Amino acid sequence: VKISCMRISKTRISRISLYLVSFIMLCSMKPWFVWNSPIILYILVVLFILTRLIFVRSINKKYCFLLILCFIVYTVVDIPHINDVKRFVEYIFRHLICVSLVILFLSEERASLIKIFINLYAGVLLLSLIIYFIVILGVPVYSYEVPISDPYYSWGFRNCLFLILPMPSLPYYRFQSIFLEPGHVGMISSLILYTIRYNIKSWQGIIILLSSLLSMSLASYMLLFLGMIIYKLSLGNFFKTITLFLMIIMTCTLIYSFLPNSYFSQAILLRLEYDKDKGFIGNNRTTEGFEYYYDNKFYKTESVLWGIGSDLGDISDKGGNSSYKVFIVQHGILGLVLLALFFVTIALYSKSPFIKGLLLLYAASFWQRPYALWEVELFLFISIALLVKQNETYNLCAKYPIATFCVNS
Repeated sequence: VKISCMRISKTRISRISLYLVSFIMLCSMKPWFVWNSPIILYILVVLFILTRLIFVRSINKKYCFLLILCFIVYTVVDIPHINDVKRFVEYIFRHLICVSLVILFLSEERASLIKIFINLYAGVLLLSLIIYFIVILGVPVYSYEVPISDPYYSWGFRNCLFLILPMPSLPYYRFQSIFLEPGHVGMISSLILYTIRYNIKSWQGIIILLSSLLSMSLASYMLLFLGMIIYKLSLGNFFKTITLFLMIIMTCTLIYSFLPNSYFSQAILLRLEYDKDKGFIGNNRTTEGFEYYYDNKFYKTESVLWGIGSDLGDISDKGGNSSYKVFIVQHGILGLVLLALFFVTIALYSKSPFIKGLLLLYAASFWQRPYALWEVELFLFISIALLVKQNETYNLCAKYPIATFCVNS
């Protein structure tokens, strides 16, 4: 009876830890309640670590190299820029310990974590979408101003009960749920859709796809498009891939031809026009001041190897910089090389073409939005890559994530 009770107790504790890490992942996307209260995230990290203490009596030798690489990556990324106790505590607990514990999850826990997070994320999006459509229809909704200390977002936000909207009245509101930017929703949604193999028969898939589309994020649309192409090619469906590619191109061409003044045409398609100076017109990920520093000064400084840290100061002008170049400036060439090695090593634990495709999609995402070390991106990648083996796939939208075998996975 005692052994049975102990097993039940450990199972419950494991389940609690998975819910805690799911909330950590959600908080890394910068929902409104952590903007001025980051302590919430750190409380979750401490509670997660405490719930995992009983599970780390022994370390699987299979993951020793990955744990060592994790230590090297965060040491290079964090240590050169630690200038106070807060950052040192973050380096030890949020980065080294927390990430290592996720790497050491059992296969069943990895499958459950992905399922729990997808349900949590889709549930939040569903509540947000309901209020979003009510607002779009012009129905008055209770809201209040949400303070934010970042000067880049000087326009301010209002919270409409599970929905964040910019303070100024706009003809069309991009969907951003409870998070800081529509691009956060679009990026993560696009990556999750690939993870669940574009299963839009499930309610989670429908909600996540709709949220991605309503975010009106060019980067999100490009990831959706690229992800579907990569996924089809990983299955060996070359003809279907070409057909899908042509259908998407034709649809966009028709929309731009017949509805040139629509919001979609102006916000998305117009930004794909070519500009001789910066490539696509929509390539607005960095400011002129940042580009000047990156092109003319950064590679001549001693910081080229280690970076200058997360605080860009005057380099960032008024903020808003989001590109792989930002990661290089913050963490240096060495940080970028080690980050790439970390993700490639994780992917090599799985021999599945599906995971190689996911790695390519992450690389494309990083090019525009360098948030690979956000817990939501990192933990999803670790969990799915260490879960999916050569001929194994998981139905992550099922009531229980059951392993099945697929020749083309």
